[in-house]
Amino acid sequence: MGNKITQLKLVCAFCFAFISNLNAATFTAIANGNWSAGTTWAGGVSPGSTLGLNDNVVVGSAFTVNMDMDVDVNGLFASIDVSGTLTSSGNSRLTISQGTFSGNGNAVLEDFEMGGGLGATLSFSGDMYAKRMWNSALSLSLGAHLTVEDSLFLEAGSLSLGSGGSLILMTGADIRVNDGTFSIGSGFFDNTNVHSVTYVGTSKTTGDELTGEVTDVWVTLSSANQTVTQGDSATVRGVMHHHMGMWSINGYMLTLRGDYMNQNNSTLTGGNTSDLRIESGITFNSSLRFTSGSSSLNNLQLMGTGATNLDVNSDLDIYGEYMLDNGHMNMSGSSTLRMMTGSSVTINQGTMTLGSGSDFDGTNSYNVNYLGASKSSTWETSGSGLNNLSLDMTNANDSVYMMHSTRINGMLNLDKGTWSMHGNRLRLDGDVSTTTNGWIRSYGNSDLYINTSAALSDTLYFSNGSEMDTLSIDMTGGGQVMTNSNLWINDMVMINGGMHIWNNQLSIKSTGSITGDNAGNYIMIDGSGTLNMMVNSASTYVKFPVGTTNGYGAAHIQRNAGSPSGMVSVNTTDGVYSNGLFGSGIDLTTSESMVNRTWDFNSAGAVNVNMKLEWTDGLEMNGFDRNNAFISHYISSAWDNTTASSSGTSTTTGYYTMTRSNITSFSPFTVMDINAVVGLKEPAVSLGSNVYPIPASNEISVDLNNTSNHELSLYDALGNTVKVANVNNAKKYTFDIADLNNGVYLLKISSGSQSIVKKIVKE
Repeated sequence: MGNKITQLKLVCAFCFAFISNLNAATFTAIANGNWSAGTTWAGGVSPGSTLGLNDNVVVGSAFTVNMDMDVDVNGLFASIDVSGTLTSSGNSRLTISQGTFSGNGNAVLEDFEMGGGLGATLSFSGDMYAKRMWNSALSLSLGAHLTVEDSLFLEAGSLSLGSGGSLILMTGADIRVNDGTFSIGSGFFDNTNVHSVTYVGTSKTTGDELTGEVTDVWVTLSSANQTVTQGDSATVRGVMHHHMGMWSINGYMLTLRGDYMNQNNSTLTGGNTSDLRIESGITFNSSLRFTSGSSSLNNLQLMGTGATNLDVNSDLDIYGEYMLDNGHMNMSGSSTLRMMTGSSVTINQGTMTLGSGSDFDGTNSYNVNYLGASKSSTWETSGSGLNNLSLDMTNANDSVYMMHSTRINGMLNLDKGTWSMHGNRLRLDGDVSTTTNGWIRSYGNSDLYINTSAALSDTLYFSNGSEMDTLSIDMTGGGQVMTNSNLWINDMVMINGGMHIWNNQLSIKSTGSITGDNAGNYIMIDGSGTLNMMVNSASTYVKFPVGTTNGYGAAHIQRNAGSPSGMVSVNTTDGVYSNGLFGSGIDLTTSESMVNRTWDFNSAGAVNVNMKLEWTDGLEMNGFDRNNAFISHYISSAWDNTTASSSGTSTTTGYYTMTRSNITSFSPFTVMDINAVVGLKEPAVSLGSNVYPIPASNEISVDLNNTSNHELSLYDALGNTVKVANVNNAKKYTFDIADLNNGVYLLKISSGSQSIVKKIVKE
């Protein structure tokens, strides 16, 4: 019905215009002068203040007309055509209520208004300067080069920049948006000068007036329940004056580079796809408040300077990243900052505090990331939902000081930097990922609890001098916590799993202990590392729960009365070597009846101890007879022997034990039976007193000082047999070694139950 009435009005208007056109008046400028002066116009008559239905004004290219009065173009076919120059004086206003303003000249006007009347058209394509401009035209496409000095009022309809059109805002100009809209279209919008945008009236959606960086934004709507809804991302580099109404970020980004001033409890409306970025370097004049029910953001980024200080006085839910790059934010009142599932907190140089009555809700699964220089953890690691925690600091020595007990449910990522436990408890319920630049630092009263569903998949690196009160390991399914650092511990509790120390020292304090050890829970060494424990004078046996990748094999030390108290260290390795230490000489377990394990002890001061060693039958080599065995001590460059006995059974199921008393020096020990032939003592009759030449190039000769049968075996440094010879009733034998690589070799000479080992050098 409405469309039919409009069409009828158009028909009537055109009919009336056609009839009236018979009396059309045309005013042509013939001289420079004022609009009101008759001498300016052909016929000596001024167009006056109102142009009727068919009145036309023409300002040719040779003339300048000064509009010294208000002029209203109010005729459907009325027009002003300017090929020359049209100026205005005082506060005179040119209003196009109906009709056309056209031409390609210059228009310099105080006030210019495009009304909302039927057929109001701006087809001017020249240069236009307006101190103030109003637009209410239904659809105005600007083809002119328009410069606005003071204000552009978007009262109704739409204003767009058409082909060839441009809009320049002068310094201090304001775009005032009521019920109208603005779009750049195919034209050019120069908003680089300091200017502002003001929103008034009822609810609306922003347009291209916020393109680029607006200096100031004023929000003064007609009531508190009206809303300005962002139609795109926006940056305010000056002050956002939020006086009345709500501002909806609407899934875009709002960037504040200046101040924020709030009146009448005006609010921001967020959402789980909306982003707020703070780049200001000042203390905000007002708190940010979010609309109840819409107090959420995807990303909140504090990217200011050290002088930035922002207060939030309402609940806020973060769905994406809360980035504290620089500056300070405070939660005030009864507000709660809530991290939603999958969200993260990233802290560089920024900080946040919780004011009196405010709270942090970290019950959902969220992540925390640390960057930059050293800092302390606060509220961000207090949530029960803390999932992944990552350090990627500027330098490996930059630390995050843990200021309260922290539980990490997911991954602890130590890429670069030091996580300092600072006397608190760290509980790992997930896994770790580390580099050689990512460390844990522990103080004496710190606790580390590892409670995971599987063994940790990466190595824990501890900084030099790290010590802790309690280390508790409970990894479902067992396994080893790998470490590549020295560590002091008071109490070590192994519930499920042990520790792999490689080449490092694990020291138990004098008041501490290790509990929970068994076949799966022990200190795995596999290197030059040692387990160090206090053994007091006249003590009971102190258990050293050590082993290798091939299994558990504890050692026990008891100091006899008179032996001074002190720390005892033990290293254990697979294999038993002819020269005592790992890799030195021939691995005797390849041929001799013994236990495939060496325990190497050390202690400062005098020693008088009893020793007990444990092993499993899986470590028994070459028909080892545990009923005729003994602990052998590598001393005076040979493995010694002592009275054989039958082994006992350990309290650890499946383990056997052997003891030896009154040991007065420490070095490597092993367990062998009476049938092992390892050069326990130099034979009474020398088997081979002369091996020459050393070094040798092509051959070596062995003088055999008796005529018994001899077996000569040549081994490389890894214990591999490279040559074997059986010599019967001969006093000399020569090995051809020309085909061997240069290096060190060992020659084992055996005869009956006697054997010796000589070192050979091939070059």
